[in-house]
Amino acid sequence: MSITGQRIPTGCVKMGQGSSPTANHFPQVGTAMGITVLLSYVLIALFFGACGLTLGYWIFRPSQAGTTGGDPDRDAAKEALRRIQRIAETMAGNLQTHQSAVSDADGKLREIDVERDGVDAVVAVVEELVEHNARIQEQLAEAQVKVDTLAREIACQHQEARTDALTGCANRRAFDETSQFLHEDMARGGAPYALIMLDVDHFKKVNDTYGHAVGDEVLRTIGRVLRNHVRGTDTVARYGGEEFAVLIPDVSITQACFMAESLRMAIAAQLIAYEGGALKVTASFGVALAGPEEEADGLKERSDAALYAAKKSGRNCVYWHDGKSCLPIDGMQLGEATPSAEQNEDTESDTPSVRLSDDDVPITVAGTSLDPDRFDRDLLYNLPTKTELCQNVRRRISEWQRGGPTICVTLVELANREKIENRYGASAVRALLGAAANVVRQTIRDMDSLARYTPTSLAILMPNTRQKDAAFIMERIRKALQETEVRLQGERLRLEVHIAAAEVTDGDDMQKLLSRASERLAESRQGLAVSRGASA
Repeated sequence: MSITGQRIPTGCVKMGQGSSPTANHFPQVGTAMGITVLLSYVLIALFFGACGLTLGYWIFRPSQAGTTGGDPDRDAAKEALRRIQRIAETMAGNLQTHQSAVSDADGKLREIDVERDGVDAVVAVVEELVEHNARIQEQLAEAQVKVDTLAREIACQHQEARTDALTGCANRRAFDETSQFLHEDMARGGAPYALIMLDVDHFKKVNDTYGHAVGDEVLRTIGRVLRNHVRGTDTVARYGGEEFAVLIPDVSITQACFMAESLRMAIAAQLIAYEGGALKVTASFGVALAGPEEEADGLKERSDAALYAAKKSGRNCVYWHDGKSCLPIDGMQLGEATPSAEQNEDTESDTPSVRLSDDDVPITVAGTSLDPDRFDRDLLYNLPTKTELCQNVRRRISEWQRGGPTICVTLVELANREKIENRYGASAVRALLGAAANVVRQTIRDMDSLARYTPTSLAILMPNTRQKDAAFIMERIRKALQETEVRLQGERLRLEVHIAAAEVTDGDDMQKLLSRASERLAESRQGLAVSRGASA
């Protein structure tokens, strides 16, 4: 028999001739249970101590930028601390009850005479101890579940407190914190960073003409375009009203201006649909690179000055601040590629083709599965974001748990990303992913939903799809991509991808399902089999 992993020696229940067994024959029982209680106290004390330190930081840290009103994040942390204290008090009471039960059992064992009372008396006490031990383990597990749930709530509240509810971008508070971090990092010898400020042109006129609901949709769309067009290390924030900001670490002023111009073109090309029609808007941009002796507020002032100069010069353009004055980017060498003679030649293949230009990388895409009339140059920047995908996956899983149809999530990732980026630049990676997105969209079913998952991968939410069905669709996607030829700077390339899928199973939540899909994608990179049975 085993109690908390400690096996009772057989000698403890063996009647010795001419002897009267007492508690001296059962020392391991009390010791094992005592160790369980002691370790439980120590682990709980360490865990809740760590929780207290973490929450204490959020409760007692300085207020943001002199705010005098209530701090929702701090209030949430205080409430979380109160809930943790209640959990700790409950567990302390449970452990005290358990310790009393162990003490009582120890006393009973000391009084047992095996010759007089029989082995059954020992078994009865041991079974009672086992029952108490199982109960305290169950209570510890329940407490862990409560604390895990509370930790997720705190993380969610922490994220929400730093996210603009309308656009899904970082809010002013998150912007200020990130800006301060980048500035302090640069002061310690880190890389320089740049700030792009942009303002939607004639936004008041949009509100007055179409109404505030359409104005909100304009802001949501611009926020999505910005997030889809920047790097994973960049921060897109809604600074206030129709004004946005982009913080770009480890960048030169030329690269920052180039990014600003790319963002400007992406916004200008975006068609914003609303009930009853569609419209386009433009934005003006101001760019500045942080100086070594400059305060964070000074960088903001220079970016604002450049933005004002752009608006004053007719809007829908980019100006930058060189530390002394505001200048248009027209005279800057932004690294635009000059098409070669081979690039200017028509594609030799008689298969359908389309020419597009992503940033400074003009490419031609051709393939037997490609419909040029359905090719969307801006598709990549208009796809739902990872955040929107996660929301849809979470909703679909909830429906499945209530008896709805099953779902699969398929991930498609560009192969040889580093090689392409090193040879042609980051914009080439975006161009190829945009081409892949078009091919995938034309290959999947109407009920499937395509989203941009990472800067180098796509995600497909497939409702009412089993794993074996997803495998068939995956093969169709792979074949369509392999048949697609891309001509990039005069070179012919094939759209090579890694692809993997995962079906929802019992116990899944959004994070578990996406993590499993990512794990299978990693296996695909290593050349391992990714086709699994429906029960996998």
